[in-house]
Amino acid sequence: MFDLLIKDGRVVDGTGQTWFRAGVAVSGDTVQIIRGDTSAVEADKVIDANGSVVCPGFIDMHSHSDLMLLNNPKHDAKLRQGVTTEALGMDGLSYAPTSPVNLEYLLTYLAAVNGTPPPGVRWGTVKEFLDLLDNR
Repeated sequence: MFDLLIKDGRVVDGTGQTWFRAGVAVSGDTVQIIRGDTSAVEADKVIDANGSVVCPGFIDMHSHSDLMLLNNPKHDAKLRQGVTTEALGMDGLSYAPTSPVNLEYLLTYLAAVNGTPPPGVRWGTVKEFLDLLDNR
């Protein structure tokens, strides 16, 4: 029994090979490809992909979402594009470690690109910044 079954998908697995029809079954943190007939596969939830593309989450290796994640932790815009992982701190810009003066400068200077944190939310160390991201 699986937690989730996505059946009748065109699977693009990221290896470079051509897509193939299959089911994708999920149990906890394990994902399994099921080729062939999935009618006998049992799952708590079944989604019929009806020929839609099913693929692993995309990785955005050049993102400017550092501060946007503090306001919108689900980051719906990225999820709707299939992005499930982002690299932060791009272009040599990092919001931690920093001093209070430098943080205010960075927040003002980069607001148009990276957004702004919620009012009153501040940090200094890398741990403090990562804790803020983790606790949203």
